[in-house]
Amino acid sequence: MTHAQLRARVRDLVAAGDLPVEPPVVQNAGPEFHGLSRGAPCLICGEPDATTAYFWTGNLPVIWMAAVVFGGTYLVVAITYASVALLNVGQRARSFKAISPGMLPPLGIIFGLFVAFTAAQVWNDIERANGAVNREASALRAVVVLAASLPTETEVRQRGLVRNYIEETVTQEWPMMAQHSARLSTTPPTLAEALQLTLALAPSSRGQETAQREITAALENALDARRQRVIQA
Repeated sequence: MTHAQLRARVRDLVAAGDLPVEPPVVQNAGPEFHGLSRGAPCLICGEPDATTAYFWTGNLPVIWMAAVVFGGTYLVVAITYASVALLNVGQRARSFKAISPGMLPPLGIIFGLFVAFTAAQVWNDIERANGAVNREASALRAVVVLAASLPTETEVRQRGLVRNYIEETVTQEWPMMAQHSARLSTTPPTLAEALQLTLALAPSSRGQETAQREITAALENALDARRQRVIQA
């Protein structure tokens, strides 16, 4: 697949909302790495043993991000210094001496803008993740409050399912998110059961009918917030 075809494929997946959310896997690309096993086909182009990967600095941990930014900066400075030292001989020395030191402040400004834009991306990701968590918590709270309008047996079952979902999220899903191994391929069974329980209810009053509709919307909102939370992780 060519570069243009790959870009077109990514645009189609973004437009369809079907872009894979699994983290990329770095694969070897040379015959000398005999001890490493190759992985699954590329999630985007479908080609086996794909050797092209796209990385964004904002997805790195803060320590590694700082190492990349400062390391890259010092590398560019070292290459520039070595190039000038090699060329600063003979007649070229006069040309280099004619360069004004006033060029240094603009270079510092450019570096500062790069760091600022990178930090802004990280802050935006944190803000979106916090928003998804708050929206999920609010939706679950609404389910618990509205469940009081349902029959006693259904209310107790609904509260138990929400409690189990919270425990599973805290003890299982959050550690997986920290390791970037959480998946969206399956729906949480507790929320799925809570949604089925709500839809299977036969309302006996207008209040229960309204509660059933609002609980269904709250559960769908919680599922969407969970999806956004996992994607941001």
